[in-house]
Amino acid sequence: MAAEDDLRALEEKFEAGDYRAVRDGVAALLAGDASEDVKKAARALRARTEPTRAQIALLAIAALLVAAISAWAVATHGPKSHTTPPPRPTVEHVH
Repeated sequence: MAAEDDLRALEEKFEAGDYRAVRDGVAALLAGDASEDVKKAARALRARTEPTRAQIALLAIAALLVAAISAWAVATHGPKSHTTPPPRPTVEHVH
């Protein structure tokens, strides 16, 4: 019964967004002497806090895109853009 109460408390923490506490609590539940149903529910709750493969892939693609755009910007607007421009030609105005 105590394990079920702990699981309900973990679900409340999950709903509140405290995923660190959920992961730590699930580890404690799995190490304890909870029933298989409670352990199965705890594993499912932990799985909901872990990133999916799609999320990891999107994060990697975004990081590569930032790196590529940064490299392009440095390559095209690099050290040459910080040099002083050549002086303007002197124009003589005759009145």
